Formats: sequence, structure tokens, C-alpha cells
Amino acid sequence: MKLNWSKEKTFGMLIGIIWPLLFLPVVLYILSLVNNFTFSELWNQVVTYHQMRSKYLSLSLISNIGWFYFFLNREEF
Repeated sequence: MKLNWSKEKTFGMLIGIIWPLLFLPVVLYILSLVNNFTFSELWNQVVTYHQMRSKYLSLSLISNIGWFYFFLNREEF
């Protein structure tokens, strides 16, 4: 079976992996403002507890929706 892999698929995969990691501090900052925590307390939870890390990473994955709609509505020639 031949794999049909392209630059666009590699670019999309990198966006899907890297963007939530870049957006994670933004999510933590927003949550710290809403819940009256300090950013360092939430960051410590991310580093220390894997249960909390998975919850915060799941929230940061929401940011991929913007990229999804951007590439969905983009016309290729």
C-alpha cells in the first residue's frame, strides 16, 4: 500500500500538535483571571499533576477549531 503524504498534511499535523501547546499559557491566564488564582499556581498544576495537565490541554485544543475552519473554507487551485 502506497501512502499519499504531502507537505500540506505535514503542515496540518504540525499545527495540530504545536498550536495547543502555544495556546496553553493563554488558557491558563484566562482561567487564572476567572478563578482568582495566580498563573504560577495553575502552571504548577500543569507541571505536577497529569490529570490537570490533560484537562488544560483539552481546553487548549479548542483553539484548533479556528485553524480547521480557516483551511476548510480555503479554496485550492
